[in-house]
Amino acid sequence: MDKYLDLAAKSISKASNINLMEVRKIIEIPPNSKLGDISFPCFSIAGRQKPGNVALNIRKKLSVPKVFKKVEVMGPYLNFFLNKQILAEETITQSLKKSFGKGTDNKKYILDLFQANPFKTFHIGHLRNAALGESLRRIIEYDGGKTRAISYVGDVGIHIAKWMWYFEKFYRGKIPKKDVSKWAGEIYVKAVNKINTNEEKFMNEVNKINLMIDSRDPKIIKNWKKIRNACFDDADRIAKQLGAKVDLRISESEVEEIGRKRVLALLKSGKVKKDQGAIIANLERYNLGVLLLLKSDGTTLYSTKDIGLISKKQKMGGDQFIYIVGSEQEQYFKQLFKTFEILKISKENNNKHVSYGLVSLKEGKMSSRLGNIITYEDLRDTMQTKALAGVKKHNPKLSKTKLIDLSTKIATGAMIFGMLKYSNVKPVTFDTEGALRFEGDTGPYLQYSLVRSARILQKSKRTSGKPNYNLLEESDMNLVRTIAKFPASVRKSRAQYQPSVVANYGLELVKSFNRFYEQSQVLNSEPNVRRARLKLVKSFNETLKKVMHLLAIPEVEQM
Repeated sequence: MDKYLDLAAKSISKASNINLMEVRKIIEIPPNSKLGDISFPCFSIAGRQKPGNVALNIRKKLSVPKVFKKVEVMGPYLNFFLNKQILAEETITQSLKKSFGKGTDNKKYILDLFQANPFKTFHIGHLRNAALGESLRRIIEYDGGKTRAISYVGDVGIHIAKWMWYFEKFYRGKIPKKDVSKWAGEIYVKAVNKINTNEEKFMNEVNKINLMIDSRDPKIIKNWKKIRNACFDDADRIAKQLGAKVDLRISESEVEEIGRKRVLALLKSGKVKKDQGAIIANLERYNLGVLLLLKSDGTTLYSTKDIGLISKKQKMGGDQFIYIVGSEQEQYFKQLFKTFEILKISKENNNKHVSYGLVSLKEGKMSSRLGNIITYEDLRDTMQTKALAGVKKHNPKLSKTKLIDLSTKIATGAMIFGMLKYSNVKPVTFDTEGALRFEGDTGPYLQYSLVRSARILQKSKRTSGKPNYNLLEESDMNLVRTIAKFPASVRKSRAQYQPSVVANYGLELVKSFNRFYEQSQVLNSEPNVRRARLKLVKSFNETLKKVMHLLAIPEVEQM
């Protein structure tokens, strides 16, 4: 539709002498196709004239591009109606190509995503992080960019020391072979609860463990590495389940010393200063306060490690560094990026923080052992159990293997879409029952619509001859118009760093298809109409597959 919007805008600009950019800002797609495919409201350009008169004057001078069947004045609006044959033929032909909606961006992006920290639970907040990160990575690549996905994880610090202290002193079990992150979270809760019984004594012991980890003492480091690697293996399994790509994992322990050395070098050169023994970056002139870079005792902070991390990333090459991190860190990233700029570490606008809101469950907490933390494993298992019950009911003859595979794909699609359909910054209240419905704003609704369209195509027989798209009716053309919006939705999603744009376009697409399905006969229609509608169904099917790919929602062959 962007192509047609541009054509209409150019013709209006030429007829009215209004700047093309101004016209492009005002021109729109009306909510009802009876009001045209494209509409130009004349309110803001009318000045002291009546908007209706302005519309009439522009229409008199307008040279109408042949792609438009007619242009009508309706009150203050100038409404363009597209030629049905041209719109359908161009949209359907383009949508069947792999390049449909793809961009030409050739820049390199390094994304900081999938923060599955070892020694910690992978909870539903991490699930949203993983879903957003992977979808955004796919959208950037679809738009022509090149990506490198980095999982930056915390494997050092006082919380790790607490974990290792409890493990070494009290734990007598084995490291599990699956759901390690859930187990790790349980150990951490036990450690905190134990420390609270005699905080002064036990924290002295924890601090000694922390020093041992910092110095890589062999007495503690062997088990530390063993458990860390078990957590990493578990994170890899979760990433695979979610269809998330991770090119490289970087641990805080790898960049801690790099950051420390760089901060000390900046101090020596006079670019940063000491305040009460600590090293700081003064950002008060930018209304960002002070960023602590290194504690007075030489202990590193997030900022120290992030300076080490950007140094490591820069060696990989990259035009932009994207950090997908919760919205509670917004102020910190403003400080960090400004510090990068003033210390000439990295340009501020080369760094982007994509923030997202918190996640909770409509049903409340699911795991009493973990307090109010809802683990990914608990949510996954609950969703799979519910999906399996539905799949068994509709497909009683499927083998156990196929039942599990299908229910896993449906559950995964439901979880991912439930995280992506909302604007990034909006908090999510996840509804496990609602997310699995085959109709509504859900991932399974997209999967169900894909199956429905595939069945029509499977039942059809090959027909020869060129489709006559003039035979398509209004319900058919509404689907054509929706398919035509796909490239614009990708570009908008990319520009705003918002996968929710593609997710909600996907909902609009499947709703349009299901209205078409209810109103238009395909297989039993007259041969010439049948030929045109089958092409339209194929166009929908291919476009929906592209949407689902961008959202990392698994395709299914039956529901």
